[in-house]
Amino acid sequence: MRLLRFTGKSTTAVLIGIVLAAFAWSGLTVSAETLRVGSEVDYPPFEYFDETGTAVGFDIDIVHAIGRIMGVEIEIVNAPWGEIIPRLIRDEYDLIASAMTITQERAKLVDFSEPYFTNGQIVVVRTGESGIQSAADLRDKNVAVKAGTTSVDAALELDVANILTFAQVEEAYHSLLAGEVDAVIHDQFFVPTDPEPFAGRIRTVGEPFTLEYYGFAVKKGRTDLLQGINDALAAIKADGTYERIHTKWFGIEPSY
Repeated sequence: MRLLRFTGKSTTAVLIGIVLAAFAWSGLTVSAETLRVGSEVDYPPFEYFDETGTAVGFDIDIVHAIGRIMGVEIEIVNAPWGEIIPRLIRDEYDLIASAMTITQERAKLVDFSEPYFTNGQIVVVRTGESGIQSAADLRDKNVAVKAGTTSVDAALELDVANILTFAQVEEAYHSLLAGEVDAVIHDQFFVPTDPEPFAGRIRTVGEPFTLEYYGFAVKKGRTDLLQGINDALAAIKADGTYERIHTKWFGIEPSY
């Protein structure tokens, strides 16, 4: 999806002014207002805890930038992936920012913002494995994935022999090294919290074989919040904030 990119200080100022006016109308510029953000803070470089216990990462920086435009404080609420949507529906937080791919199934449960990141699934094998060169070679193989993610959908589409699901991608890596599976499928930009156990022992093959878009999720019916997030997202893309955050975490400028 191609997103409009605005240039020039005057356009940016007008756009941000419109966003702030919209939030002033909705009451969200009250200084005491806090936007609660649900996130599985264990998925670097998108969200993870640093050595001080502070939530950091690409998604975290983006939602804080959105919060500044909206005039609200951001509170990160750590939530396990398997419960992240149910907790949103129960109003334990206001939105989800957790490297969540926009899918038709999820869209039945939540409303998504405009896409804010593009990703894809990749294949990881043991170093020295020569029989798997691409996703097409996974047919009739045993594959490990993170449960409840689009990696499961990708494995099903490939008609693999067996799918082993794990709560975390690192657990899938350990299964691979133990010889329990032939490959792991996961998001292209994922980086293990502790890469040392896997250094030199695993490698990616081929190119990403899916095209996915991440979105922020809100409870159905919260149209004012969703519009505000979309407007703020457009504003940080217009003023260069999004590009700076993207380059900080991935070393490259965004491709939109």
